[in-house]
Amino acid sequence: MKEIKRFMLGVLIILFLTGSQGISGAADVPGITKDTILIGALAPLTGPNTADGVALRDSAQAYFDMINDAGGINGRKLKVIWEDDGCVPAKGVAAVRKLIERDKVFALFGGVCSNAMLAALPVIEKEKIVWFTAQVSAPPITNPVKPFLFRAGTIPTPVQARIIAKAAVEYFKAERLGILHMSDEYGVYYRDSIKKYLDEKKVQPVAVESSNPGDVDFTSQLTRLKDANCDVVLMIMWSQDASVMIKQAKKLEFNPLWVGAPPTGSGPFADLAGDAAIGTVHFWHHKYLLTDTHVPMVAKFREEFKKRIGEKPGRPNASDLLNYNGALIFVEALKRAGRDLTRDKLIKSFESIKGFETYLPTPVTFSESEHQGNYECNFMVILPSLRRSLLDIRIKP
Repeated sequence: MKEIKRFMLGVLIILFLTGSQGISGAADVPGITKDTILIGALAPLTGPNTADGVALRDSAQAYFDMINDAGGINGRKLKVIWEDDGCVPAKGVAAVRKLIERDKVFALFGGVCSNAMLAALPVIEKEKIVWFTAQVSAPPITNPVKPFLFRAGTIPTPVQARIIAKAAVEYFKAERLGILHMSDEYGVYYRDSIKKYLDEKKVQPVAVESSNPGDVDFTSQLTRLKDANCDVVLMIMWSQDASVMIKQAKKLEFNPLWVGAPPTGSGPFADLAGDAAIGTVHFWHHKYLLTDTHVPMVAKFREEFKKRIGEKPGRPNASDLLNYNGALIFVEALKRAGRDLTRDKLIKSFESIKGFETYLPTPVTFSESEHQGNYECNFMVILPSLRRSLLDIRIKP
């Protein structure tokens, strides 16, 4: 009898220890409970890039809420803590530290501004926490490959620049190419990347002009571009500045083909510029236009956006779709990682994604040696009544 009792006691101890290990194993993974995955998300919710930050937060959260309403991911609901990085490096670092050290999140999502994300890289690498972004364009995010960082949506800045330069030369057949760029770090880097491609092709721009963000008078730059008889001008400017500039160009009767970088394609450029925007061409990250509601994917996006956020003037916009799409990819990786979630498994899960169809022009693919999920884009032209049409030329870098 004593032997039976000892045996039963031993069985109970083994079962208790086994169960305890299972519980502690889950508890050992930050941000993971039996019914919750805690995600930290960053966006500039104050400062000059607030519009993009709000679009990121609204659209990604809309997708996460849709997933939760459908039952979550492998039996767990997503809980997202949003922090404001303000597009300020120190603020970005502080936000990342809070999410990791105090909130104990499982992974990070989002970001708009390269400076804030790059400043936080040492923290990310030290803590070995996975971060996925759909919008930060700085090349060092994915080149060289860093084990914990993934991006799909925005293409790295030098690749963007190469694409629009290639489009000007090979597709639009520019004979007298001009460049008008901002004098800030983004604009200068973009210009240099364009010129690098042009040097390879032995093409020299006939005029290169710059302006300061916030300028309201572009007469001097436009006069020089016009005097150089530019037939195509690459425009690397923020939407507000570009809308003022393009109106002045029309008044000066200077009408080259304007080819814009992503800011004028995704921002409110056309609404601000009005009829002056007609005929301008812009870099476009997506496979579809926001008005393509005959496409089931776009119809679903518009339905969820209206339901959860509410459509309003200028919304949804390209940034909304970019980050809704980013949330879709992020959730796909979490699903593939399975119920027994760890950060290492999430990395492997991202790297397992091959040929995944999303709202982007080409399927998303990652690997151990490639954490940038896409490299191609579309171009969009603004038509009368400010309608938009895809050129769908799919230029590879």
